[in-house]
Amino acid sequence: MLVKICGITNFEDAQAAAKAGADYLGFIINYPHSPRSINYLDAGNIIFNIRQKYKDIKAVGVFVDQSEKFVRKIGYECQLDVLQFHGQESPEYCQKFIKEFMVWKTIIIKSENDLKLIKKYLPAEASAKEGKNKVDKILLDSGQGSGRTIDLELLKKAGKIDVLAGGIGLGNIKKIIKLKPGIIDVNSKIELKPGKKDIKKLKKIISIIKT
Repeated sequence: MLVKICGITNFEDAQAAAKAGADYLGFIINYPHSPRSINYLDAGNIIFNIRQKYKDIKAVGVFVDQSEKFVRKIGYECQLDVLQFHGQESPEYCQKFIKEFMVWKTIIIKSENDLKLIKKYLPAEASAKEGKNKVDKILLDSGQGSGRTIDLELLKKAGKIDVLAGGIGLGNIKKIIKLKPGIIDVNSKIELKPGKKDIKKLKKIISIIKT
């Protein structure tokens, strides 16, 4: 089970996450509506320096309804491994990047009806080889930085969960692990304040997931 620590805004948190065993670092790039937004130049600098020691860690750029030109520019300049689209991006928009980067699409899950959206990006009969998939992974979340957890009963109906986010912390991590998501995405529940991680909580939750 892999771990993504999202909402990284500073080198100290990035280094602590990498040292503790995180597989992915998430950067919410140039999105002023989020208290965890980071300028792409700062994100690129953190990524470059972290990779001097932690060469295998993956960098995820989180984008919300940005232009194709902007996303591609940042993807290359920051040397991102993954583009995570967290807005209203269409399947066709997402597919434009799939040959250049790993592409994740966030689906906000508030009702069972929302689960049907997954098929638009990952048709059940599709295969990446045939070019039918619009994205590589689906990330299920409860909202943009809401800090709430998706109803567990809804998640049980989701089937295979690629990436799971939303209100995941020490209080519910054992329940989340039982759902067996491929990647657990942790953010607000291990913070001292928005954009600054609680290093003790960060280390502990990664340790629990990894063991």
